[in-house]
Amino acid sequence: MHGGDQFKPTSAGAKTATLTIPSNDPVTSVVTVTPLSGTGGAATPVIFVSPLSMPFGTVPVGSASTLQNVTVRNDGTADLILGTIALGGANPDQFKQAAAQDLCSGRTLAPTQTCTVGIKFKPTTAGAKSATLTIPSNDPVTSVVTVTPLSGTGGDAP
Repeated sequence: MHGGDQFKPTSAGAKTATLTIPSNDPVTSVVTVTPLSGTGGAATPVIFVSPLSMPFGTVPVGSASTLQNVTVRNDGTADLILGTIALGGANPDQFKQAAAQDLCSGRTLAPTQTCTVGIKFKPTTAGAKSATLTIPSNDPVTSVVTVTPLSGTGGDAP
């Protein structure tokens, strides 16, 4: 076989083949390697999320932090179907997920495709705040990824 020859199944299930090598050898003019075998796995979506936590630091009450993005990528071999991404946890009202910045909710990502969700911290009161960002999908192993914590501190108003 050539260095680039490999087992690349196009469907799931057991596969077999025979490799025939002809030559000018007077005793054995053909060598047959049999069986070549392998099993093709089912195509599956695999969700990858980065970062898995978002520290926003101290932001004055009534102001908004700069936008931070969470990136979602399909590392699998089948389409990744994303559900509605939502804020939750202790203080979800202190963090903002603008619809224009959510480029992932309800989307289908082909293998290797990415999308982003933008989040801002906008404290209405002083003190430490935290929330979570929940990202549901059809990944059969990790059906929900949670970015936690989204954290920040409401500081003195400017």
